[in-house]
Amino acid sequence: TDPTLMALFLSDFAKMLLVFCIIGLFPTAFAARVADKIYQEIQGDMACFKRFNGTHEVGCTSAFGGNVGVLYIPEDIEDIKWADEKGPHSPYIFGLTPSLFTSEVLMILKDSKNVNGIVLFNPDNQTYPEQDSPVSTCPSHEYGIYNESSSSEYKDYCTADAKESWNPVGTSLLYKSFNFPIFLIQDEESVNAITKCYNTYNRDSLGNYLDWPLCSLQLQSNMYGATNSEVCIRRTNSFAIVGINYCGPIHDYNIHGSLNEMNGELEDSSVIVVAARADAASMFDNISPGADSAVTGVVTLLAVAKALSKYKDDFKDANKNVLFILFEGETWDYLGSASMTYDMSESSFPFKFNPNDLSQVSNFNFSHIDYFIELSQLGIQDANDESQIYLYTDPISNTNTNIQEINDKIRKAMEDAGGMFNVNVKSVTDDKTTLPYPLPPASLQTFLKYFNISGAVLSDHSFQYKNKFYQSYLDNYKNVKFISSINNTNSSDDLHKHLYRIASTVSQSVYTMATQKSDKIDVNAVDENLISDLLLCFLRNVNCTLFREHVGQLLEQYIASYKYEYFQPRPAKMYSSVQGGEDILTNITLYLLGDFLGEEVLENEHECWSNSTSAVQMFFLPKMGENGTCIKSTPRLHSANSPAFRIPGYNFSSGLYPTWTESVWDTTKVRLFLKPSPVEEVGLVVGGCLFVILTVVLAYWADARAATLFVSSPAPTQC
Repeated sequence: TDPTLMALFLSDFAKMLLVFCIIGLFPTAFAARVADKIYQEIQGDMACFKRFNGTHEVGCTSAFGGNVGVLYIPEDIEDIKWADEKGPHSPYIFGLTPSLFTSEVLMILKDSKNVNGIVLFNPDNQTYPEQDSPVSTCPSHEYGIYNESSSSEYKDYCTADAKESWNPVGTSLLYKSFNFPIFLIQDEESVNAITKCYNTYNRDSLGNYLDWPLCSLQLQSNMYGATNSEVCIRRTNSFAIVGINYCGPIHDYNIHGSLNEMNGELEDSSVIVVAARADAASMFDNISPGADSAVTGVVTLLAVAKALSKYKDDFKDANKNVLFILFEGETWDYLGSASMTYDMSESSFPFKFNPNDLSQVSNFNFSHIDYFIELSQLGIQDANDESQIYLYTDPISNTNTNIQEINDKIRKAMEDAGGMFNVNVKSVTDDKTTLPYPLPPASLQTFLKYFNISGAVLSDHSFQYKNKFYQSYLDNYKNVKFISSINNTNSSDDLHKHLYRIASTVSQSVYTMATQKSDKIDVNAVDENLISDLLLCFLRNVNCTLFREHVGQLLEQYIASYKYEYFQPRPAKMYSSVQGGEDILTNITLYLLGDFLGEEVLENEHECWSNSTSAVQMFFLPKMGENGTCIKSTPRLHSANSPAFRIPGYNFSSGLYPTWTESVWDTTKVRLFLKPSPVEEVGLVVGGCLFVILTVVLAYWADARAATLFVSSPAPTQC
């Protein structure tokens, strides 16, 4: 081979490759620049998305490339009906305010052929509707102890047709399926950009509707999953080898920790359980504040844990212990408590007993429970200087004399303790029979399905929820009247004082019943400032000092690799997602509980560790103190993974265990642009096609006549 020819060939090949690269990259770069000029990006991270259970799918999705429609912002329901039935520029994307985002309106739009999507405007200064609860009137009723398959006389007390319902404003929109995308837009600049575009191009100052070009939106939120959980999981497993994922089970981690370490064999009725739910939901991604639904219970439990940690020796002397539990996934048919009770029934909570591991945490089951106190919704109060809470016990359990006796002691202890801290504790009874009224939706119901135990649920409501925004994006700091800035609680705030009184009441009653002492706990045992700080972190700003200090060493490494900055001035997301989806907050809460129950030890970051099965856990907090702090404590995580996904051959339509899954999606976005008339669009396409055809014809004609058109010049004469 001639080296010179090879060099020439390689040189020509390199030039051709460079030309092809330039030709390939230029249209892409040019197209991106054109797209930037045509479209304006709008906040698009709060999309309604698909979820599935054992029988059907719920939520929203868009077409693969997104849904496009002319923007229409109605003023009332008559406007909506006009656009749906007679609108001349369909398909539309409706821009709704919260007052129009109702079940009635969404049912009108749900089956319309003229609707391609909805955007819901909710800037911080937006006027609230009177109510908004997208879940059912009887939350998780089918998975409780009073469901319709129960033999209990209470099985019909809360059904779709019953007069009595816990959540009378519930619309069940969370469980509807929409074949178009729905987005929540809170960013004020985005809302202003959309409304300005609409008022400029779609409607003049006199209210007249204008003609093309019209302000339009593109909504993209294509969901990969479909049908139901069983089908979706089967598809995911079938394509796992090539890395295609369609959906995943809803999953998080329960948190549990004991006042004193639990090691060795436990005595029956030796452990008092104090529990709360730690999750909430809404129709939209990235927003689930759960202020009353979850946060008030979580904050109260953490405050009680820290208060009782000052009296560990008194509990030890009385041969009593307290197990604090925060359940995750309870929104989804008691996922967290269903997982824990299943493991207890299998003698594997927290772990299977290992006789060779002397440091292993005790195996815990139902017989070890003395009684169960659940802290439910606690944030809505009527008075500022006195707190009112309601106490529920199970009427079925109360038919057992021993259970009723302990429940009466719980009631008496709560009432007495409430008198010390200005809290009025009222037992909820049936007006006709004076018997205890059935339990509201609560994790305690899951435990009672397995074992008859004493227990009470504390809540801010009697018979029906006071919370008109249960499981809504509007269940935020305003709903519980938390008065604060983004960084500080206002001195006039009453919520933290209210929860201080309740936490003190619970702490005192648990202490009195466990130790049989009449002593009053220290009035400062419950830290009012801590409650204030916790409320600020959960409800207003996760970028708070308290949360940042309680980031463990492994969690710090995980956050560093996270897809976006977690610590931003925004409320905490209380949603339970798929595994690895929303568990940063869970881990921060774990370290908070560990700090409140534990003690500091002089170990550096390399020495501060423990086996996961040990009764005592060690974890290092790098941001606490000058050089970090090692904490010795008892809390640990427990996988809130439904037994439905663990039992081989489980029947997904049986209704025995939760079967909720969440769809996978690639990206969600909202784009604003001006849409020309259909005639103009067709004209541009036809014109472009004709131009291409004409170019090809001219090129062919020129090539056929090249000899005539392009005459070669004679070679120059040599001198």
